Amino acid sequence: TSTVEYALGTTTLSFRVTDDDGATDVATFDVTMVNVPPTADAGGPYAGNEGDTITLDGSGSSDPGGIIDLYEWDLDNDGTFETPGVTASFPTSTSGVFTVGLRVGDGNGGFGTDSTTVTVSNVAPTAEAGGPYAGDENAVIVVDGSASSDPGNDIVSYDWDLDNDGTYETPGVTGNFTSATSGVFTIGLQVTDDDGAVGVDTATVTVTNVVPVVD
Repeated sequence: TSTVEYALGTTTLSFRVTDDDGATDVATFDVTMVNVPPTADAGGPYAGNEGDTITLDGSGSSDPGGIIDLYEWDLDNDGTFETPGVTASFPTSTSGVFTVGLRVGDGNGGFGTDSTTVTVSNVAPTAEAGGPYAGDENAVIVVDGSASSDPGNDIVSYDWDLDNDGTYETPGVTGNFTSATSGVFTIGLQVTDDDGAVGVDTATVTVTNVVPVVD
C-alpha cells in the first residue's frame, strides 16, 4: 500500500497486476482532485474601550491543503474586504457594536468567509478647567476648557459653574468670570460626550483687591 499526492485536476493512472506465471493485466483509470475551499475564522467576539487598540486575528483559519495565501478584512461591514493581513486593527473612535468580516483564499480559487462582532464601550470625557486663574476686581477673567479631551473625540457640550453653586449654567468652551470682591474662588467645568457621559473638573480664580483711587 502506498500513498501518493496529486495536483488539482484529473490524472490518468495505470495499475498492472502479474501472476506467478508472468501473465499481466493493466487497468487504466482517472483520478480527479477537487479543491476544497479554506475555512475562515475571524475570531472574536472582540471588545474594548474607545481609544483602545483592538486587534482582530484570523490565524485560526484553516485549509485542507494547508495553504492560505490571502487574508482580507471588511472592517466597515460594507461587503468590501479592503484591509489585508492575518491580523488587523479595528478603529475605536466610536462606541457601539460593529460587525466585521474576514475572507481567506487558498490560491486555487477557493475562498472562505466569516464574520464576528466588535463591541466598543464608551469612555467618559476628561474635563480640564485650566487655571489657576488670576485677575483684578471687576476685570473679565477668561476661563478656558479647550484642553478637555475624549477618546472618541465626541464632546458635544461644555458648561461652566462660575459661582460654585453646583449648577453648570454657563455654556461654552470658554467663559467670563468677574467678581467685585477680592478672594479665591472655585469654579467648575462639566463636559458631556454624545453618549451622555460626563467629566467634571474645578479650578481656582484669585481676584486681587484694587486700591481705590481718590479723585
